[in-house]
Amino acid sequence: RGGRRVERRATRPAARRRKPGEGEPAGGGQSRTRAAREPDESRTRAAREPHGRDAREPRTRAGTRRSISMATDNKYDRQLRLWGAAGQKALAEAHVLLLGAGPAGTETLKNLVLPGVGRFTVVDDATVSEADAGNNFFVRGEDVGRPRAAATAELLEELNPDARGAHRVAAPAELLATEPGFVDAFTLVVAAQLDPETLQTLGELCWAANVPLIAVRAYGMLGAVRLQVRCLEIVESKPDNVVWDLRLREPFPELERAADALDLDALDDHAHAHAPWILLLAKAAKAWRAAHGGASPSTKAEKDEFRQAVAAGARQLASNVPELNFEEAEREAYRAWADPRELPYEAQEAFDASAASAVANRRGSDASAAAEPPAPSTTTLALRAVAA
Repeated sequence: RGGRRVERRATRPAARRRKPGEGEPAGGGQSRTRAAREPDESRTRAAREPHGRDAREPRTRAGTRRSISMATDNKYDRQLRLWGAAGQKALAEAHVLLLGAGPAGTETLKNLVLPGVGRFTVVDDATVSEADAGNNFFVRGEDVGRPRAAATAELLEELNPDARGAHRVAAPAELLATEPGFVDAFTLVVAAQLDPETLQTLGELCWAANVPLIAVRAYGMLGAVRLQVRCLEIVESKPDNVVWDLRLREPFPELERAADALDLDALDDHAHAHAPWILLLAKAAKAWRAAHGGASPSTKAEKDEFRQAVAAGARQLASNVPELNFEEAEREAYRAWADPRELPYEAQEAFDASAASAVANRRGSDASAAAEPPAPSTTTLALRAVAA
């Protein structure tokens, strides 16, 4: 506290080295040194471990082995869970342009290089100064005097071998004035610390070329980020309530043959408790359709009856342990009548409203112009807003 650093070191008296032949001290073996115990521990550990293991294998302080392998071989595993394979593919195929290789720009580009952007190009006309070496993590002291675009691109490329970096020593304002089509070849443009006039010109060029633009600016502890994009579309949603199509409503021949071949009455208790729940549902669904003219359960009463029929197939085992496969089949019983081809009711309502509006418009064109048009519904207004 108060700016002073105080170090406290725990000390203990060194153990007195006993002479050869000297007996144990009074009090039993409580004062045996660690050196006297280590040979026994090492021999015991060597007996436990398999022969031929590399002695340099990393260990923790407790002596146990520390695994150096990752949880998965894919270093992008965590982000793949976020945006999926399509998002990672889009990132890997992207070519990002950075205008301005200052701290704000390089840190922004770093957060795209690490996840696996395919290519990037740094454009800057400055040379590395002493100030750059003090506030930019992507320049070194020995880079002073070098082009800042080259120095930062070199270190950014080292972050990820999957990213290919390039640079160009040029002033962004002059480059945009002499080569206005330069930004057309990029997937994304990141502009850092540009003056308002240059940023306005860049924004017009990116808008005309339909290239997204991110403008970043930092001033001390303050920062600003602006995004310019014509349209941001999400075409791959990841809903939590996906109805997986197990083909139980219309089973394919192989699934039907597997369900027919499963003779539950001939199975012992162990095999009966481990029969796949999908086959249990397939057998129950086929029996229901056979008894109801080929129709699947539709009403709430029929669905409850079907669930009860599935649960009734479980046996009372001698161990009094419930058959989890039948419990899971009862829990997933809705898959026997669910049709994944059916749209959610919200989407179906929107399509129905749009179709009704189109029919009304066609009829209205044939009717008298003096007729009062009906007031549009809320869904129709929402669809018009989306179309606009």
